[in-house]
Amino acid sequence: MSATLDIHGFRVLPIGRVSREFNQALRRIAARGYTDPSCVIIKTNAGPDSGITHAGGRYLHAANPYTQTVMAIMRDKGIAPPPPPFLVAPGATTLFHEWGHHVDHLWSGHDNIVHFSVRWFSHFYEVRRRALAGRASRRQMQPGRTIKTEADAVDVVVEWRRFASELFAMLFEDWMRGAKRFSVDSCDPQNLLSREAIFMKLAFLSSVSSDDVRHKTYALFEAAHASSAELPEMRDGFLGHHTFAVLDSLRRATDRIRAETVSADGTSP
Repeated sequence: MSATLDIHGFRVLPIGRVSREFNQALRRIAARGYTDPSCVIIKTNAGPDSGITHAGGRYLHAANPYTQTVMAIMRDKGIAPPPPPFLVAPGATTLFHEWGHHVDHLWSGHDNIVHFSVRWFSHFYEVRRRALAGRASRRQMQPGRTIKTEADAVDVVVEWRRFASELFAMLFEDWMRGAKRFSVDSCDPQNLLSREAIFMKLAFLSSVSSDDVRHKTYALFEAAHASSAELPEMRDGFLGHHTFAVLDSLRRATDRIRAETVSADGTSP
């Protein structure tokens, strides 16, 4: 691995030029108490290869079964990857977003499946099983059905996990951007694009609004630092009567995939 730079308490691997804006972003994260030298930041140049295999950027940790694949792709591109966790970012806004994923991972403690974000946002939203029959425009208008069967819960749980993770990172990015925050309301279920959710239909719980989600999450960021947030409980009944059984199934399936990854390439995930 190439030598890393120490910038504001972060370890930065400069594949691309560390711009003034990028330096200021690192300073801002550090000023808010989120410095963590255990996660290497790979600064790339903007362009088609900026995120290695993911548009814009990517965050990878040892428990991610895809990490070894990405590291192999990086080596093919002439980049010697550091040991995970690490993130790839070409610019300041991507850095904020991917660091949000890292914070989510840190706050999840030893639970690499049911992340902090998965638990936290379950107290603001309800999920339903989207109807699949008919045209996409009609499906968007339908309210969806209550989670009653284990099959319904299995269908939506992976999509919920992805949504919660992205929302957490987007809000962390937005909080870091401050006055330059995005105008799009990422908390509003109506802004969840249909291509990102095939099975899942989202709605706010009664008396919850976008402002509640945003302000309470910002307050969480203000109060907590690096790895000090308490892991919340998953909302009971979030996936109907099958919440905890389905989460346990997801853990077992992920453990199996990791084991298969190890046996396939002979390395630890």
